[in-house]
Amino acid sequence: MSGIFNPLPQVNHPVKVAERVAMLEHLTEGRFEFGTGRGAGRYEILGFLPGVTDMSETRNIWEDVIGKFPKMWMQEVYEGHNSKYWSLPPRPVLPKPWKNAHPPMWYAAGNMSSWTTAGKKGMGVIGFSIDTIDTAEKAVKAYKKAIAEAEPIGAFTNDYLMAVCNASVSTDREKAYEWVCSQEFAYYQSLLFRYHDTFPRPPGIPQWPEILSRRTREQATAIRDAGSAIGDPDEAIRVVKRWEAAGVDGVIVGVGHLGHEHAMEQLRVFGDYIIPAIDKDPVHRTKKLRAAAKPRKDW
Repeated sequence: MSGIFNPLPQVNHPVKVAERVAMLEHLTEGRFEFGTGRGAGRYEILGFLPGVTDMSETRNIWEDVIGKFPKMWMQEVYEGHNSKYWSLPPRPVLPKPWKNAHPPMWYAAGNMSSWTTAGKKGMGVIGFSIDTIDTAEKAVKAYKKAIAEAEPIGAFTNDYLMAVCNASVSTDREKAYEWVCSQEFAYYQSLLFRYHDTFPRPPGIPQWPEILSRRTREQATAIRDAGSAIGDPDEAIRVVKRWEAAGVDGVIVGVGHLGHEHAMEQLRVFGDYIIPAIDKDPVHRTKKLRAAAKPRKDW
């Protein structure tokens, strides 16, 4: 999955994005999934938008372009487009995607209105800001209500809400907690809020060059209770099952924040213990949804 392609025309021309996605589809033999979004913050995006000072304008631009991708992929000659944000005369957009329909489409959506927007458009949600069980329950309620009434922009509805489960796991339980309480972890968390200035900012985040204080063991336990997979495999499995019970369809797991050793341990533990205990279906849901898609007659 691309997490994310930014399709705002001022950043990446939509035709170029459509071409790249289709080529990645062929290289992966149909396993590519098209994650999109409007950007992580002002530092990343507003330099491409002279005169724009409000990130909310990027929503209008994204809305203007996102529904055009399925048509680029599925119309033999794309019908073209003309708006204040971008234009293109009718032309073939090549290559076409791998086999049936087009890749599953996702929106990196960070708040209630965006979760609802994704649902209404029949898109899956990449929930980078859905990082606690409490937030997940709110997102599930908004998204599932909207997607039940979806008018999909593509050939099929990608009914999938994906949250973020932060992780520090090890077969050595104490080591997993030591990582969370390390100075390196505090530094990483500080960088996250400095760059992603659209993310909800908890109180107490210091200004550059100061960094967050190291977590205490009690704080690490509270983070685990909120929804982070911290500890040994059994603890992590219990946390992941709580996400499942909250109604999310899957979780992104962040690994490797603290270097090579940390990354390899997360991958090993998830691969050997956690995934086999949770994921029993060998075929991913999005593959089934795509396989069942039929060409839209209105195209």
